[in-house]
Amino acid sequence: MKTKFFIFLFPLASGMLTASAQKMDADWQAKATTYIQQQEYTFHPGTGNVFTTVNTKNRISCTIDPGGYTVNPQQAKNDQPWQVNFRLKSIGRDNAAYFFTNNAAAEQQANNLVYHYGFADVEYVNTEAGLRENLYPERQATG
Repeated sequence: MKTKFFIFLFPLASGMLTASAQKMDADWQAKATTYIQQQEYTFHPGTGNVFTTVNTKNRISCTIDPGGYTVNPQQAKNDQPWQVNFRLKSIGRDNAAYFFTNNAAAEQQANNLVYHYGFADVEYVNTEAGLRENLYPERQATG
């Protein structure tokens, strides 16, 4: 009796699979590939105002916080490990300097991250070309 039951279910199940396969989007693979490529350069939030991202083309990973960023290699087994820290200190002239603190508001959208400090914005953009840091002062320093 069990054999007849399974024989009956097999044609029914194969018909269901064929029907659902026909409803699939024809260019699903291209859409999936595009989505994965976009995710390769996205900033991922961590604890506090800390974000991480990778850059597959340049084989690096970055940790960004309000004080700057750190770059590490995505290394193979035989590569020498290394790490580089880029820290924000201040902008301005002589006695009119503004100092970067950890009290910054973060705004993140896919491969774009902006820290708002009140006197300037620091933008990080992660693309195939690498991680780019842009500084946008809100006012010109005196002097």
